[in-house]
Amino acid sequence: LGDALLSKTVKETFRENLQQPQQWTTDNIFSNLDPGTISFITSGHSHYTGTDAGALVRIGTIALVFFKRYKDLLANSYTCCRFTHQSPVCADACKLYAAILDGILHGHTKADVLSFEMYTNLILLPEVKEVLDLNNITEDNDNDNVVFLLKLVLYCFKKTNNYHQGLELIVKYSHIKLSYAATLYGQIAGAYYGLTDIKKDWIVELKRPEVIMDFAEKILKDINI
Repeated sequence: LGDALLSKTVKETFRENLQQPQQWTTDNIFSNLDPGTISFITSGHSHYTGTDAGALVRIGTIALVFFKRYKDLLANSYTCCRFTHQSPVCADACKLYAAILDGILHGHTKADVLSFEMYTNLILLPEVKEVLDLNNITEDNDNDNVVFLLKLVLYCFKKTNNYHQGLELIVKYSHIKLSYAATLYGQIAGAYYGLTDIKKDWIVELKRPEVIMDFAEKILKDINI
């Protein structure tokens, strides 16, 4: 849902439930929304019940906010997803992605954060667990599928040795939701390799890079990484 389409009620409900994580159901979410928003959601114009990867892109921010609170990170990642995506597959994928980002931010190696053993404490659906089977990957007919995109991003992260190599590999594989794949890869690889590994000419091409850098510095100061 675009910001222009989010009603005041939706925004307030979202904020309240980030403070009090819970596993939402369709019925109790609808009970908090105004009729216009319910009509929009049920008309088929959103991915509310789908398994697209849109919810994953929000997890990077949550990983920073809950950097020192792992259990809250998992709970809020799950809840944040289910506010717009009721699919249990999508919610579990967000939970796994949050755990992976948390491992990277806390300095674990690439081999560690991509291993099954690191996430034995997570209860995940079988198809989500398969995300970490990165021996090979084939193009999926549904490139917007959350499981395929997350697996693609992790595969490219595993098979390359720096930020730009992985991003270039992402471009070769993904054709439909390239923006999602590039965003997810940028979050993971940026956290792992750091700013100095990103090509300087890529940074120069950004619009007002000083604003982005200032915002990043404020985040780091607030969460004390």
